[in-house]
Amino acid sequence: MKKLLFSHVLLLLAAFTVSCRKTIDDYPLANLRAISSFDIEYYHNSGSNIFIHHYGVIDETNRYITVSVPTDADLSHLRPSIKLSPWTTCHPGNLDEVDFSNGEVEYEVTAQSGKKAYYRVLITADYVYQDANLLRLFLSDIPLANAEDIDPDDPTSGRSATPDSYMDGALVQLLLENGSGYDLTRQRTHLDVSASSHKCSIEVAEFNDESNYRPFHDLDTINYSDTVIYRITAESGKVIRYRAVVREKTE
Repeated sequence: MKKLLFSHVLLLLAAFTVSCRKTIDDYPLANLRAISSFDIEYYHNSGSNIFIHHYGVIDETNRYITVSVPTDADLSHLRPSIKLSPWTTCHPGNLDEVDFSNGEVEYEVTAQSGKKAYYRVLITADYVYQDANLLRLFLSDIPLANAEDIDPDDPTSGRSATPDSYMDGALVQLLLENGSGYDLTRQRTHLDVSASSHKCSIEVAEFNDESNYRPFHDLDTINYSDTVIYRITAESGKVIRYRAVVREKTE
C-alpha cells in the first residue's frame, strides 16, 4: 500500500513539473517595432548612380528618416538596406525597390504582437562628394609602371613615395630599370580616384610649372621628363595636388 501511494505521489510531481515548464509559446509576443538603420548602399544601387554608402538619419521621436544622395542619383529605383528591431517586419521590405522620386514614402513596421508603427522616409538628391583622393597612377605604354594605394593624408604612400612638405598629397615616384629606353616625353596616363571623389575634376601641369594647368583627360599623353603635378578638385571644392616623378633608377 505504501509503495502504491509513493508511486502516485511521484506521478503527481512529474505531472506538476511538466505543467510548470514553459515553452516559447507561453511568453507574451514582443511589441518591438522600430527601424534601427536605413541606408542606401552602393553595391545594391550602382545602377542608380550611387557610388558610396549613404547613411540615413533617424528621428525616432517623430519616426522620420532622411537620406542624402548625389544630385544625379535615380530616386525612382532605390533599394534601401534596412535593419529592424528583433521579431519585427516592415513593408516595403529590406532591399525592396522603391520609388522616392515623388517625395516621402511611408514604411509600415509590424511587431511580433501585430502592433504597428509608421515611418516617413524622405530621400533628397543634394549630397556633395567631399574627397579628391588619387588612388592609382598608370602609364599604359610602360608595362607594370604604376603607383597604387596612394593616401593623400600619408605622404609616404604610393610606390617609392617620399615625404613632401610642399604638396598637399603624396609624392609619387615611378622608378624604371636603367636603360629601359622608354620615351618619357610621351606617356599615356590613366588615373584612378576613390569612389568618394566621384565628380572631381583633374588638371595637370607639366615641367613642375603650376602656372600652366590644363584639364586632364583619361589616357592623355604626358611629358614626364620633369615633375608632373596633378591638381584634383572635389565636388565640394576641396583641392589636393599630387607630384608625379618618373625616372630611371640611379643604381
